[in-house]
Amino acid sequence: MGRRRKTTQVHVEVAGFSLRLRFRFNGKQHTFHPGLRDCDEGRKEAQVIAKQVELDLLAGGFDSTFRRYKVSANGGVDVPPPINAAPFSRIKTPPKTVEDLFESFLAYKQEILYKSSLQRYSALLKHIVFSDIGKLPASALTPHDAAIFVSSIKSKYAPISLKQRLILLAACWDWAELPNNFWKAAVKAVKVPPKMRAKVFTQQEVQAIIGEIERTFPHYWGFVLFLFGTGCRLGEAIAILWKHVSDDCSTIWVGEAVTALDGRKPTKTNQARIITLSPSLRNLLLGMKLGATPEDLLFTTERGRPIMLTNFRLRVWKPTLQALDIPYRPASKARATFVTHCLQSGLAPIEVSALSGHSTQVMYQHYAGLLSAPQIPELYQ
Repeated sequence: MGRRRKTTQVHVEVAGFSLRLRFRFNGKQHTFHPGLRDCDEGRKEAQVIAKQVELDLLAGGFDSTFRRYKVSANGGVDVPPPINAAPFSRIKTPPKTVEDLFESFLAYKQEILYKSSLQRYSALLKHIVFSDIGKLPASALTPHDAAIFVSSIKSKYAPISLKQRLILLAACWDWAELPNNFWKAAVKAVKVPPKMRAKVFTQQEVQAIIGEIERTFPHYWGFVLFLFGTGCRLGEAIAILWKHVSDDCSTIWVGEAVTALDGRKPTKTNQARIITLSPSLRNLLLGMKLGATPEDLLFTTERGRPIMLTNFRLRVWKPTLQALDIPYRPASKARATFVTHCLQSGLAPIEVSALSGHSTQVMYQHYAGLLSAPQIPELYQ
């Protein structure tokens, strides 16, 4: 008599405003958002779907794409059941509202995005909840409904931010495979005017800042010197450990960043790079290396804790600029300052990209004026 196959238990969990299924199969952990809101009716249907997944796993008819178990915006699915699947009886649900749909989309994104990236999704959901479209069926949304919503939030955002929010809505409709994606037209309708970028620090300003911090905040002198001397993002500089530094302190591996919401994570571009340091920075690190262990942070607060950017800005950076009577620009501007002066010194864009971690496309897009800025000749003399 053959062995009976063990039943896999599928659990229903709350994730934000929505429900998700979690189970272990073939040695791997699986999670899935069926598109149900956390309410009594949603939990009942989630239990039905969980039981269906269990039966399909037992019968060998499990749909690994999860399409069969996903609740559409119309309260059902159009995908036929696979061969060997157990009979499936779905509880009928009313069409999803815009609010419900975006909540499900947010829950899905929570599985793949960092917390810092989810803030704009949560903010947009609040606008939807308190708007006229929140309770409308998502599948029946009209261009007029979309236009009214855009008008209601237009005054709350700068054009670039408004465009980004509408892009999220268009992505939500694509994710739900709804045909009435009027948000794409709304995205195209938003025109973002050009904006003058803040000036980078001049060489004289950089020298003055470094000198003032060495005099008044000597513990942070190396950190600021490193920012201006490498073009690292603030989160990247804060995340560097001594194990990322070569034995002779000539090179540094940059592949991680630290943020207040997410802690340690990959860099913004999800790519690592190796920076070859200048002689002055190499000497700086050689002087700091004594007694350091591989897991120690390269730069810390005076108490040996990780640097918190808000505290650094308020207690060190801002007072320094005020003392020097230098117009305020955030410490992150050290990165653009580094790139600008590298390009002006004659380094090729591809070389600067390798140092800073910019893509070549971004390098040309934002710094093209420094590469080949034409000058108007004297025409009428």
